[in-house]
Amino acid sequence: MRVAVALLSLACAAVSVAVAPLAVACSPAPRAGSGRQAASVSRESLQPLRVCGRALCAGDERFRWRGVTAFGLADLIADGRETEARTFTRWAADTGFNVLRVLAMIPNGGWLELSPIDGRRALPRLFAMAREHGMYIQIVALANTNERSGRYRGEPFLREQVREVGRLCAQAGNCVLELANEPYHRTQANLDDPALMQRLQQEVPRALPVAWGAAQGDESQEMAGGTFAVVHVRRSGDRWTRIARMRSLPRACCRASSPSAPPFIARTVCRHACPGPFSGSVRVRS
Repeated sequence: MRVAVALLSLACAAVSVAVAPLAVACSPAPRAGSGRQAASVSRESLQPLRVCGRALCAGDERFRWRGVTAFGLADLIADGRETEARTFTRWAADTGFNVLRVLAMIPNGGWLELSPIDGRRALPRLFAMAREHGMYIQIVALANTNERSGRYRGEPFLREQVREVGRLCAQAGNCVLELANEPYHRTQANLDDPALMQRLQQEVPRALPVAWGAAQGDESQEMAGGTFAVVHVRRSGDRWTRIARMRSLPRACCRASSPSAPPFIARTVCRHACPGPFSGSVRVRS
């Protein structure tokens, strides 16, 4: 396995300053003092997340989602480099984040090399390490399924991977599941099919919060069929074009405001734009 480039990137780093006046979900996380946890995260009170009306809750309290991208954590653990993984996790907790978004597989990825089997083996240790720091994991079951060998494109494999990752996630109690990283992307095996996503979701324990993955369009509802939804906002164009694009989030949230629609991960924008609570954060993608 290789970690040829920087392990991790901050999901909202590119826009956190620029969009702060708009009060969107990428506003900087609250900081905790060195060596201690942010007040909003407690190891002792860490409870499984669940859907509660239009939000995600931990126990009886609405969960305030502050996530950071940590794609390579499982890869580091699988490689025997847990010290490095632990260092990042400690930094994330001390900075005020409470969710780590991690890939469970990325075979022949180039910058990362993590087979599905090695990823699954690393997950119990990943979840335990995160819990030690009062952190939740947003585990992404499917990534790079369209890699050159073709071994990971068929539905039997997709179902098995989702089933096993979902099982481990549910057992951990500090985990939510995202079926696929950007299902429409060319690195994926044509996963942007709502019927396929419905079949894959059937492999997941019913109580486990699950998202299908981000749709290609910022305002699309195509991939919003899970118990929560993920929005990836494009990072192309000049700065003010990017900021203006954030206005799509209230429109997406308002269209998802019916009782049957999943809660959006677009915390602040959706709370201010539409009736009802929304939980989470927004990841900005290139």
